[in-house]
Amino acid sequence: MLLGVDLTAFPLSARQKIDELCRGQKQQALAEAKERQMAAAKWYRDHPPKAIDGLGGQTSHFDPVLWSLLRNGTRAAPGEDREVQKWLARKHPEAFRVRHLPTKTQFGHGTTPVRTARQPGLSAVTRGEVRWTKSYEL
Repeated sequence: MLLGVDLTAFPLSARQKIDELCRGQKQQALAEAKERQMAAAKWYRDHPPKAIDGLGGQTSHFDPVLWSLLRNGTRAAPGEDREVQKWLARKHPEAFRVRHLPTKTQFGHGTTPVRTARQPGLSAVTRGEVRWTKSYEL
């Protein structure tokens, strides 16, 4: 919630100075938030987090200042609104998207797909059958 302040009692020069000061602070905070967001994105690229078994993995990261601006602009929490998350991942994947590691690695042995002749009722490719799998915790 923003506080409403009536500045009409101040002279015009004072109102302009207050406006300039507030805009300058907001622009500086936004520039610093963008730098922190890109640093965090680089850190998550270099050190991807591991997904939590049963809960899933981290999909995005927001700097608190950018989160606040998006929350005020969209009237929805970016971390809770799937539409905002998808929009940010599509528009700025290098800054907001986080790739996570799986909880398990699975290996298996199976046959390769076999091509079959085109016959009515049959698909063009039949799938191979997996004979065994093994899961390893990471």
